[in-house]
Amino acid sequence: MNTLYRSAIRHLFKNKTAALLNVAGIAIGISTCLLIMIWAQREWSFDDFHTNVDNKYRVWNTFKSESETFSQAPSCSALGAQAPQHIPSIVSTCRIFGNSFKLRYEVKHFSRTMR
Repeated sequence: MNTLYRSAIRHLFKNKTAALLNVAGIAIGISTCLLIMIWAQREWSFDDFHTNVDNKYRVWNTFKSESETFSQAPSCSALGAQAPQHIPSIVSTCRIFGNSFKLRYEVKHFSRTMR
């Protein structure tokens, strides 16, 4: 076993450029894989902290025209109020505001823009 390590180290010192490229390639590959795994784990579990997460949904609107089709999450304000009346399985709704949030407590109103 000792001769195997000695031979590997001798090979690394003899071919420094190739060894550097191999080590750099492995380091870049491993770090890329780790970053992708962290990103995927975050994407799949971003709302797991909610209670009863299996019954929470987000509404997406798909707009179609003759030239293009696109989807987006924003919807009109009436959708949240009307959805429980027209679809009996909806228990409650809420709206999410993009760059700001608004709170109301009794007669006080609070608004803040996120940066």
